[in-house]
Amino acid sequence: MEENNSNKYKKIIADIVCESWRFCNLFERILSKQDAGEKSKYLNKYNWYKRKLEESLSEAELTIVDLEGKLYEPGLAATPLNLDEFNKDDSLIVDQMIEPTIMGPDGLLKMGVITLKKKRKK
Repeated sequence: MEENNSNKYKKIIADIVCESWRFCNLFERILSKQDAGEKSKYLNKYNWYKRKLEESLSEAELTIVDLEGKLYEPGLAATPLNLDEFNKDDSLIVDQMIEPTIMGPDGLLKMGVITLKKKRKK
């Protein structure tokens, strides 16, 4: 019974972290479209929120793993939405995080969701 409650709470926390991450990404995009005067009104509040979120994650021993730009390999802690668009020999990188990968003190708490793109040849 206690283990079921523990798993339930871990899922709830992972969902809250995921939605907070989405909210931060959305708010950053909104801020980037504002003029300097409007932006400054909200930037301090946003920075405060993000700092409090990071402090809470740290206290809970949770980490949001940013995979954008990383080389894609099978076994990566994220589910690719568009893998079927590529050949098996293509060298791929993570283009965008749709949902974050969340690590906890005991390992993976939540698989991320990503989109991929071909790695540019140099």
